[in-house]
Amino acid sequence: MPLLSIRLSFHLYPSPQQLESINQEIIQLSLQQQALLQQPETPNNYSQRCEITNKIKQHNFTLTYAKPLAIGGILSGGMCIFTGVIALLLIQRLGRKAGKSGKQLHTNFTSASYIMRAILLILPISLFLSFSSSLFHPVFLYSPMV
Repeated sequence: MPLLSIRLSFHLYPSPQQLESINQEIIQLSLQQQALLQQPETPNNYSQRCEITNKIKQHNFTLTYAKPLAIGGILSGGMCIFTGVIALLLIQRLGRKAGKSGKQLHTNFTSASYIMRAILLILPISLFLSFSSSLFHPVFLYSPMV
C-alpha cells in the first residue's frame, strides 16, 4: 500500500510543463472572462462566466495544492515503509537476543514495549496519510460551485 501511494504521488506531482500549461490556460480563461464582462448581461453569458470562474478557481487550487499533496504522499509513504522496516528489525533483534528462553523474550519485549508502541502507532497513521494524500488529489477535492 505505501509503495502504491508513493507511485501515485509521483504520478500526480505536477511537472513544470503541466504548471506552465495551467498558467497559460488561466490567462486564456481570464481573457475570455474579460470579454464576457464587456458584453451585455444574458443568461447564456452569465452561465459561461460562472463556468470560466469555476475553471479558474480549480486551476488556482491545483497550482496551490498539487505539489504539497504529492510531497505529503511521498513523505508519509516513505515514513510508513521506514517505520515498518524498523519495527520488523526490532522484533527480529529482540527475538534473536532472547534465544529460546521465553522468560528472556518476555523481559526483552517488556523493556522495548514503549518503542514498539510508538513505532506500531506511527505505522497505521503514516499509512493512512500516504494513502489519503495520494488519493485526494486537488482535482478530486475541488467541487465547483454552480
